[in-house]
Amino acid sequence: MSARTAGEVSERVVRSLRVAVYPDRRAAGAAAGEHAAAVIRRALEREGRARIVLAAAQSQREMLAVLGSAPGVDWDRVTTFQMDEYAALPPGVMSLAEFLDRELFEAVRPGTVNRIEPGDEPEDECRRYEGLLRSQRIDLVCLGIGESGHLAYNDPPAARFSDSRWVRPVTISEVSRRQAVNDGHFPSLGDVPAHAVTLTIPALLSACTVVGVVPGGRRHEALRAALDGPVDESCPASALRTHRDSTLYVDTDAFEGVAAG
Repeated sequence: MSARTAGEVSERVVRSLRVAVYPDRRAAGAAAGEHAAAVIRRALEREGRARIVLAAAQSQREMLAVLGSAPGVDWDRVTTFQMDEYAALPPGVMSLAEFLDRELFEAVRPGTVNRIEPGDEPEDECRRYEGLLRSQRIDLVCLGIGESGHLAYNDPPAARFSDSRWVRPVTISEVSRRQAVNDGHFPSLGDVPAHAVTLTIPALLSACTVVGVVPGGRRHEALRAALDGPVDESCPASALRTHRDSTLYVDTDAFEGVAAG
């Protein structure tokens, strides 16, 4: 999907990563949702099924809304996976799985929804979930870039580009915990869980196609590092430059200060 779409302001290509710039987050999210739907339709036509990984984040809401209303997607034949989930979430607090339920699944009813359930034995859950992921090809990953430059909850400096595992328990960085407050998920830093289960960088990049949405000025430093800094774990999102079919949909606020290429 390399041709420019309606409303696109500019684009930049960094190695194999395409960056499409839109005037606002709504337009960027809509373009990403249309792209994701097209990828799913192609997988359904080619293989008879589609397996996708989704991020649960405020940055993804516009994309998920458009994906959920896209025509021609037979959701009965779609298998979904979470990108990450909090561990030891206090009672009454919305989990990341519940966010995806609210924003997408209640409307489209996928054939199979695979949830991460850390429970009391997160290592056991990591092994179980990794087995599900590895069982067949992943067609699509839809993600965002965090303020720390993270992908899922692969925060610097703990992220590993050569991780042998596809799912692991992690400690969430303070930057990412503060982002959860900034995004309105939690009222204060003390309310944000310190631990999560996350797909690793190799798991995310195993997908045939990666579609990302990066809106808002709070992410422009992370985006600049992802595009113009070294490709290493200091900015986990820089790994996207190594993927063969990846596109980021960003708004002008996020793209501020990023070199035009």
